[in-house]
Amino acid sequence: MPNGGFINLGAYGNTAQASKSPDGYVLVTVPDGGQTWPVEQSFTISWRSHDFSGTVDIELLDGANPVLLIADDTANDGAFVWTVPAAQ
Repeated sequence: MPNGGFINLGAYGNTAQASKSPDGYVLVTVPDGGQTWPVEQSFTISWRSHDFSGTVDIELLDGANPVLLIADDTANDGAFVWTVPAAQ
């Protein structure tokens, strides 16, 4: 402990030597980088969270810079279907 509700894997997985995870977190699982999503098509953005309640905001980033607010205060249920807008 703490393990964020998951067993850490690897050579020392599930032992006292395993790396610690934060108690509470939100982790985006899809997209995970490098995807090309065509405009005007829908894709599911997925995440998992632990000890995090309430709603989440989803933003499109360029590096660390926000480019587009995709969802504002959407349910923290692990998935959001987004239709990629046409280029402006």
